[in-house]
Amino acid sequence: LRLKQHFTAKHDSNYGSSLMDVFKGLAQDEGICIAYTESAPSSGDDTRFDDVIRNLQPYRNARVVACFCEGMTVLALLRATKRLGLAGEFLWVGSDGWSDRPDVVQGVEEEAVGSITVRIFSPYSLDFDDYYFNLSAVNNTRNPWFREFWESRFNCSLQNLTGVAIKHASGHVYQRPCSAVV
Repeated sequence: LRLKQHFTAKHDSNYGSSLMDVFKGLAQDEGICIAYTESAPSSGDDTRFDDVIRNLQPYRNARVVACFCEGMTVLALLRATKRLGLAGEFLWVGSDGWSDRPDVVQGVEEEAVGSITVRIFSPYSLDFDDYYFNLSAVNNTRNPWFREFWESRFNCSLQNLTGVAIKHASGHVYQRPCSAVV
């Protein structure tokens, strides 16, 4: 598959930006023309996503949209494509952010026809499930972020174990003590 001219869209985050930078470099190395690049918001009103799609229209020879976006961003872009009556105008090439998510194309199947997504092969692992579901804030000391995950997941503070509440990157400190951590 050789793509001569295309657009790129990315989710406005480190994930999208990093992938976009790599993609641009590889495209340049292969002599692939990128007609237009735009950052899509992770959320927003319909008019913002409509504008992103409208901005692609002047480039009639470029029909491929490489979208390094999370699922809900792709859904919003596909919905904008539908609202604007542009089904079949673009071929979407997507990253793992939406590759195995049928909810992303629900209701916009016509707009998504022909899309190609990629994802790393990662078979289901019962051994990992056994390991993961037996982790606790007490027995998982190897991962420095696990305590923060635990507090966020259970909406509680582990300060009763250490005497010091964890202040998260967001600045949030959970007030309710965790009742069970084993």
